Amino acid sequence: MKKILNKAFFIVPAICVLALVCIMLARGLDQVQSNDSATDDSVTTVKKSMLLVEMTEEDLFEHSTLVIRGKVVGQSDAFQIEPVSGGDPSNFTDYFVEVYETLRGDSAEAGEVVSVRTEGGFTNNLNVICDETAQLQIDDEVLLYLYRSGMGAGNNTDGDYYYVTGEKQGAFILNESTQRSFSNNADEIFVNEDGEEAVYHEIAEQIEEYTEENPVNENIVYDEFLNNLNLNLESGFISQDEYNRLLAEAQVYATILD
Repeated sequence: MKKILNKAFFIVPAICVLALVCIMLARGLDQVQSNDSATDDSVTTVKKSMLLVEMTEEDLFEHSTLVIRGKVVGQSDAFQIEPVSGGDPSNFTDYFVEVYETLRGDSAEAGEVVSVRTEGGFTNNLNVICDETAQLQIDDEVLLYLYRSGMGAGNNTDGDYYYVTGEKQGAFILNESTQRSFSNNADEIFVNEDGEEAVYHEIAEQIEEYTEENPVNENIVYDEFLNNLNLNLESGFISQDEYNRLLAEAQVYATILD
């Protein structure tokens, strides 16, 4: 019998350290699970859904350590990650994006290929479907808001890869109905899965202006994590033992299973 597990995990404002971990780091915490059935014993399908915090353009700018225009040129096979804090492994896929231009950040230049990690995929008789993650496809021409975790915990493994800021909110695909050569930036309109449009030359100007006053903080995820951890300890929301455990987990990377 094929097993279908419906999982919902809730991404809420970072009012506590656990919420921050859910937003930026440890996908799959605080999941609600129910079981259903289908027809094949060998396959388990896990469907995950999220309640995303709506991000403004400025939110995307602030939390992205790299913003690029480029093209998806390949993808990995799905692989499983065992989270640091225990629990069931989940599947992930890395997409390889050739950078055409960097709008924010200096960790990738034109011509380089960066890895963008999303949750989902099929391997080891487990099929993971995440409704709110960015749905990338090979040959997509994209505008991507990206960040590195910069720390362990959750499903973060060691390695050189990025997540999409705000999940599907931070991945814009070139709209084929208005597609033009990249030499004519004024005509490029990118659209995300919520139907929000980004006119390329306008976004490029806004990001340039924002970055002049707000340099990239490569450690923003860890800084926010540590700040919220301290606030929660001071308020009594977490105990000293919980504080120590979460701080220790942030130094440990998750494991990619064979």
